[in-house]
Amino acid sequence: MRQSVAAALVALAAFVCEHRGQEYTLNHGDSVLFWLADEQPVRSGVVLVLRGGYRVINSRIGVVDFRDVEWCYGNY
Repeated sequence: MRQSVAAALVALAAFVCEHRGQEYTLNHGDSVLFWLADEQPVRSGVVLVLRGGYRVINSRIGVVDFRDVEWCYGNY
């Protein structure tokens, strides 16, 4: 029983520490360009780091999750 609990805790720790994608390299307030697949035009936004280190893009169309768009970092 103790071994299964310890194994579950190790697996949970690995999952929590795993980055969701390349967006973890961005900081709060960084500018990004993003676009939805098969949709125009390219939009600009600012990275918001939410509680727990979760990053989203704030733009004129609202808050967008990195998982929903293609994006690139840079000044515009």
